[in-house]
Amino acid sequence: MNKYTVVVPADRLQGVIPIPSEFQHKEVEVSISLSRRKKFDPRKYRGTGKATKEEIDRELGRMRGEWDLHGE
Repeated sequence: MNKYTVVVPADRLQGVIPIPSEFQHKEVEVSISLSRRKKFDPRKYRGTGKATKEEIDRELGRMRGEWDLHGE
């Protein structure tokens, strides 16, 4: 089972999740699902970036320069 749905009085959810005022004192349907987040596998992306270390360093230096200009 990946999902669970139940009908409960919205007032019972106060303090657990934010409830819009138009839902208060009414029955609401609550659905709970298991997360589908997949584990990140960095090997999947190996070789996708073709920039050299020097190019990356140059781009980072440019970005930092922009940040310094905006921070003043």
